[in-house]
Amino acid sequence: MRSSRLLVVFLLAALLMLSGCSKEPEPIEPDPTPTPVEPVLPEAAKENTEDGALAFLEHYLAVMDYASSTGDITQLTELSHPECTGCKTYVDLFTERRRNGGWVDGGGQSTSDVSVQTINGEVLITANIHHAEGTYQESKSEEPGSFKPSTVQVTHGLFWTDDRWYLTQMFLGEVPAP
Repeated sequence: MRSSRLLVVFLLAALLMLSGCSKEPEPIEPDPTPTPVEPVLPEAAKENTEDGALAFLEHYLAVMDYASSTGDITQLTELSHPECTGCKTYVDLFTERRRNGGWVDGGGQSTSDVSVQTINGEVLITANIHHAEGTYQESKSEEPGSFKPSTVQVTHGLFWTDDRWYLTQMFLGEVPAP
């Protein structure tokens, strides 16, 4: 009789242990803020054609978004001509924001209503640039803010040299009439 009770106790203990082990694992919640992935230059952007220039501009905008959200300005600097003052303004802004503990989430860019013209070897692409909504904090000492979706017309200048495109300028609006 005692051995049958011990057997029952042993079996119950074993069942309890097994039921604890067979329990479904707790689901792991995904990180709510995915890590941005650095854009890779598409093959089309490596061609000295109008389509290559357009592909380069799309890539440049993706790199701007990446630099804005991560503070990594390496690729943005490499794609910008050294004399592009608009480019330098963004490089400095993203560098300063990161140095001060700031961040940006959202605000990705896309284009529409694109027109292309070439003047003295420089390809000028005018497009409506659409910015998605997002949040930001300029520094640790400032309160976070948000921005709404917006659209602005921007002209980007691109020049093909050393077998690659560089962004040479950016300004609001269309190319001025000659």
